[in-house]
Amino acid sequence: MIDIIEYLLSASGIMALLYILHRVFFSTMTFHTVNRIVLLAILPLSLVLPHISIEMVAITPITNEVVPHIFNDFGSLEDTSQVPLSKNIEWNWGLILGIIYGTGAILSVLKFGMNLFRLTKIKPQSIQKSGQFLIIIANVPEVFSYFKRIYIPDNGVGEINSSIIMHEKHHGQAWHTIDLVLCELYLAVFWFNPFVYLFRKTLKSVHEFQVDSMVLQTGIKKSDYLQLLLDNMLAKQSIIGVYNYFNGLTIKKRVTMMTKNRSSKWQLFRYLLILPAIAIMTMSFSSTPNSEGDIPSISPIKAGEYDRISSGYGMRMHPIKKKEMMHNGIDIVAKTGTPIISTADGVVTKVELSQYGHGKMVIVNHGGGYETWYTQMSDYAVKKGDKVKRGQKVGYVGSSGISTGSHLHYELHKDGKAVNPEDYIK
Repeated sequence: MIDIIEYLLSASGIMALLYILHRVFFSTMTFHTVNRIVLLAILPLSLVLPHISIEMVAITPITNEVVPHIFNDFGSLEDTSQVPLSKNIEWNWGLILGIIYGTGAILSVLKFGMNLFRLTKIKPQSIQKSGQFLIIIANVPEVFSYFKRIYIPDNGVGEINSSIIMHEKHHGQAWHTIDLVLCELYLAVFWFNPFVYLFRKTLKSVHEFQVDSMVLQTGIKKSDYLQLLLDNMLAKQSIIGVYNYFNGLTIKKRVTMMTKNRSSKWQLFRYLLILPAIAIMTMSFSSTPNSEGDIPSISPIKAGEYDRISSGYGMRMHPIKKKEMMHNGIDIVAKTGTPIISTADGVVTKVELSQYGHGKMVIVNHGGGYETWYTQMSDYAVKKGDKVKRGQKVGYVGSSGISTGSHLHYELHKDGKAVNPEDYIK
């Protein structure tokens, strides 16, 4: 759950930064179609960029110190019936935050669903067809559109200006309702991000700027159209936000945008600012797999908590099968329940009961070709997909596979091949 929350926060931060970039550099220009495209692109970019990671290779020298060990056949007969050491009761903040987030997301979805349900409850008094559009006369307070449907109040049919109908048709032809539905779904996921609400308001404004420009291009006088906008400022009731457009919420901005000079085509180059912004954000999620924190370079059991290294890396006589075999790791003798820690930062890729004698095992990928195996566990302390830090607990010593006593079998793999872990332990 913590990983999910981290992703949501990362995506929210990217969305906020890209939105601020739009507001500062693009929102005052009259390229309304381009602004719409840029705004809509912010949503998928915010979802994708946190997943992009460019590995920055930086070689860090390792100072090796040989860990003393005894190359005798493993024969520890510790009591394997012991249970893991007792753990202190801690607040599960991941679960708490998950409950809070889930509650907010459910409420947002319910609100969106209720708005759509209200639309289905509108009973039309009459339906007329106008080209691709349906003109629906119903008990609604003002004109609004939803996809290819235009709703008109039943108490003022004769007073509805044809320019208003034209305005709503342009919204339908541009498929603006799809933009708003996607925005509402995004908001349901990122309801905690205040910039999403500002984004929704800006997207609606851009839609209106775009349609206002389309209507004026049909030949209607700008003064008549401005007067029509001012008359609609007195509307007392707002229709559901998913599909209401012709209102006075952004009337001042719309008047300003309609009366200002068109932006120079040279200003289109300003949109190129998006590219370095995306590059910087991508780099911020890049990883450095060969940094010291990502190279397995500490003991998987803390000093003083284990007895000895009973078997090292290399060929040896197997203590149970009684034949010479390759030993791909080191065996560390410790009492059942002794904590096992990750030897570097990484991501847990496997948590399972092995069918090949390893017993309960955890595998952690550290990037840069490094992978560590922790086997013979009595219990796990992580699950698949968890991000772990160097020194973080991943499980407990045990004897759950083919073994003669309680110990940790620890392996280090580089580029898919087992290597001697002692060459990396500082």
